[in-house]
Amino acid sequence: MNATFTHAVKYYITAECITPLRTGGESGDTQLLLTDCNGKYIIEGTSIAGAMRDWLDEITANNIFGYNDLGSSVIVSCAQFQNSSIKQIRPRLRMDNKTGTAKKSAKFDVAHISKGSKFDFCITWLGFEDTKEQIFSIEQILSALDSGEIQLGANKTNGFGKVKIYVKKQQFDMFNADDRNDWINDINKAQEFNLPKLENKKYIIFNLYGLADKILIKASNARYDSKQRITENIYENKKAILPASSIKGAVRNRVEHIAQLLNLDSDIVNNIFGCASNENNDNALKGSVIFEDAYLDDKPNKISRIRINKFTAGVIRQGLFIEEPLKSAINIKICVPEHDKMALALMIFALRDLALGLYTFGSGSATGKGYIKVDKVTANTPDGKKAELVFNNDNLTLNDNDNLFKDWVEVLKA
Repeated sequence: MNATFTHAVKYYITAECITPLRTGGESGDTQLLLTDCNGKYIIEGTSIAGAMRDWLDEITANNIFGYNDLGSSVIVSCAQFQNSSIKQIRPRLRMDNKTGTAKKSAKFDVAHISKGSKFDFCITWLGFEDTKEQIFSIEQILSALDSGEIQLGANKTNGFGKVKIYVKKQQFDMFNADDRNDWINDINKAQEFNLPKLENKKYIIFNLYGLADKILIKASNARYDSKQRITENIYENKKAILPASSIKGAVRNRVEHIAQLLNLDSDIVNNIFGCASNENNDNALKGSVIFEDAYLDDKPNKISRIRINKFTAGVIRQGLFIEEPLKSAINIKICVPEHDKMALALMIFALRDLALGLYTFGSGSATGKGYIKVDKVTANTPDGKKAELVFNNDNLTLNDNDNLFKDWVEVLKA
């Protein structure tokens, strides 16, 4: 009888969430998280393996993870969150792309595991002397996971699922009696493992730096102080945030306008930002561009407002309320696939239009909220090239010695 493997490697991994992470409940309820029989939050091993496989090219993925009659060389355990992990709820709103307003009954909440939570899982490779090259690919996957190139769970393009990982590694040679004994008896002698340099980064990183004078991303529930209703921003881990989903929604709406002006196919926008299944039950589409949450300074401006009766133009009784928009420096980070020049070109124009004040983030644009005074927009490629747009009052300066923006914009002329 031939051996099914002669060599093995185990990677013991502890991961820390550097963004929120969502693992969906079985019923599809957005307020539920996936748990085991003991009520602990988990990520299924199949979900982790799927994210890892998706990052590889097709041939390498098939060789390592299996295809048709070819079995997988890798076993990925379920990940279990540590007891200190916290469930949080974030409000969301479905928007009508045609009107830019909320759809009917569009408000909903999404549960996630908080930033800073930790979980543990194990990856085991089984193979032979002549398949050891697969170990290099697996360790590249681990580096991609650590760098944020691979995300876990749901809502990846909305800023969820990025982790930092800490790895211990143990190798087994089944021709060695001690290694065989350790394997059979599951004896852990793993040593700390330094991740290799990632050789295949896939994203160009846009960073926008500026100042939000008054920005309000409404929390799920208002706060009451001395019987006054106070509308405040979303806070998570005691930090005010501009959710990635809000940034994505506003940028998408602007890109749709630009695409219409350029007579581009609507499928281009769906490929960039994704789309839900429609009334014809067409399949949903995952977007390719990744947005991240922006963290805001806690400097609220208290603004007293009143509600007006639209029929009498008079003040509604007990209609006084307070809003607490924030004045904050802001850094918006967007990751765009390096190969998608159309997405890169449209992103340049969308971020430029934000700097020109043509659209806003959050609530209250009609009362002057959500506008961003942009200082600069930078783009950095995996191979070290960069370009930037610098805004100084009414002056715009382009610094593009590597001709990045020029090459991307050429696509729109084709």
